[in-house]
Amino acid sequence: MSCKISDGNGIQKFFRREKRSGERAVGNVRKDLKTVVNKVETSIRPPWYQRSWSEQNKTDFLAEMKKTT
Repeated sequence: MSCKISDGNGIQKFFRREKRSGERAVGNVRKDLKTVVNKVETSIRPPWYQRSWSEQNKTDFLAEMKKTT
């Protein structure tokens, strides 16, 4: 820690910095949890749903949509 104990402003800055880094860490954990939940939901979907929205089917679907418009 670069601030001295007697330096009140330094201590406040230190704890503000720690609070910000803690908030960032919480935000990152929330994002990671959402990612994991999405992956789990995707993995337990029925096979027909996964097949219907595979990358190839998406591109085929979008190509069909462009043809009809």
